[in-house]
Parts: sequence; structure tokens; C-alpha cells
Amino acid sequence: MSIFPNAWIGRQGPTALPPRSADLTPMDYFLWGVVISDVYRVPGTTREDMVERIHQSFQRISPLVLSNVRISFRTRAELCLTENGHHFEQLL
Repeated sequence: MSIFPNAWIGRQGPTALPPRSADLTPMDYFLWGVVISDVYRVPGTTREDMVERIHQSFQRISPLVLSNVRISFRTRAELCLTENGHHFEQLL
């Protein structure tokens, strides 16, 4: 902190951490759940096996699925605006 005074960004820091909602982050509300479910469908064997499964899982995500994620993101963003940034998961 002595080199970069007041440069700490985080909880209780001099610079407030910007708000972040998992409901507005496609990686959180969609991607990780899909990839983890796919990768761990069968127990892993080796590190190389797991890396290959992760690559294959990403390759299986179709353009249609990504289009649906974009539509869902827009819906979520609009709900967030409608609710003035307050909780809106109950509306999904």
C-alpha cells in the first residue's frame, strides 16, 4: 500500500468494488454450469483427459445455444433496469 496509496479496490477499501451480479454474467448463469455438468458427467482420469473434455465441451456449444444466451442476457439486463438494480431473480 505504501507504493500505491489508495489504489486498493475491494471490500472495505478506499475505492469501492463495483457492483456485480451473477444474474447478469453469462459465464455465471450459463457457461460454467453447462461445461461443468458436461465435463464431470463421467469421473476424470488424468489432467490431460480433463483438459481434453473441457475443450470438447466448449466445442459442443452450438450457435443456437449462444443465441439463446444473448436473448437471456438482454432479458436479464432489462429486468435489472426495470427493478432499478435490485433483486430480480424471482422474475426470471
